Amino acid sequence: FYWNDACAKFTAEQWNFAVKEMTDIGIRYLVLLAIAKGGQAFYDTQLLPKAKELVCPDPIEALLSAADQHDAKFFLSCDWYGPWHNAETLNQPEAVRPRLQMMREISQRYGHHKSFHGWYWANEAYLTPYFVPAFVEYINTCSHEARQLMPRAKTLTAPYSTHQAVHDDRFVKQLDGLD
Repeated sequence: FYWNDACAKFTAEQWNFAVKEMTDIGIRYLVLLAIAKGGQAFYDTQLLPKAKELVCPDPIEALLSAADQHDAKFFLSCDWYGPWHNAETLNQPEAVRPRLQMMREISQRYGHHKSFHGWYWANEAYLTPYFVPAFVEYINTCSHEARQLMPRAKTLTAPYSTHQAVHDDRFVKQLDGLD
């Protein structure tokens, strides 16, 4: 899920057209949810094999080049290369090391694009109705690394389950503790 198999068959020209369509109707901010899925990457990396079904040799480059051309801004993810749906695995070393390595690779490979506006923390907030400590640690670790790699980049996190938040002093204090 979260992957449209038709997208794997897009050429660079089709990615360009998709971005153009969005900017033509006024959409300027885009989020690339995943740079990998199911143990396969959508760009060349030593961490994972590259997705075999991709027609475009570098869909991330194609998207960012199109966004440069059409004046759009992208938030890029650095996750979904492995188990992502469990708060208990977010901060284990075997999850953190490749996540930070992917961030370094993505910033080195694509950081020159004017459309690379920021980072998207794809793992969910786990509001129950407050943030679980693992999520706060995950956000702060990713944001710290993001500032080291691309100091001007913005950060955005998944809003999942925010409807469960309790808007009180405890929640506000947690928000203040998020980087």
